[in-house]
Amino acid sequence: MDGTVVVWDPVTMESCSQLQLQQCCYLSAISLHQRNLWCCADQSLVMLSWDGQQLQKVTHDLTPDGGSVPWSHFLILPQREEVWVLSTPRCSLYVWSMCCLSAPAGVMSLPSSGHCMVHVKEQVWVGGAAPDGGGRIQVVSAADRSLVKELEASGGPVTTLCCAHDRYMLSASATGQASIWSVD
Repeated sequence: MDGTVVVWDPVTMESCSQLQLQQCCYLSAISLHQRNLWCCADQSLVMLSWDGQQLQKVTHDLTPDGGSVPWSHFLILPQREEVWVLSTPRCSLYVWSMCCLSAPAGVMSLPSSGHCMVHVKEQVWVGGAAPDGGGRIQVVSAADRSLVKELEASGGPVTTLCCAHDRYMLSASATGQASIWSVD
């Protein structure tokens, strides 16, 4: 919650080191890409080197009054050289080109809010909540950023997605309900 990232040794399962994101109130997602650590924190993406040095920070003013909207999750699609950022309050996906992180290359409004994302094949699956409070998965084409389909999930809002062998998507809700979906 305070922006602390703990680095673990996978063999000994002991903590090796710790990184501290500066001015971070909420760290929601992390990912390794090209030997750098990308962190989704509050209203920004921060790229860190292995020793914790900030290499780049991506922010974007999204509200009419110049404020920022919290980002909840992100994906790096290396084969497309894109970064996808999910804004839960806005029900929006923002796509940046890895070549130009100064402004989004595209924005897509989603019918429902999203909490998590997974990239599989040429699709991005966004798990979240339906307007009635139930679970919903929105499948988006990575190629043209269009909504391909929506799936209704039982057990409340989808909080976790996991892909298995590029054939199945596993979803879980806050109530502990799990579902298995076939990837087209």
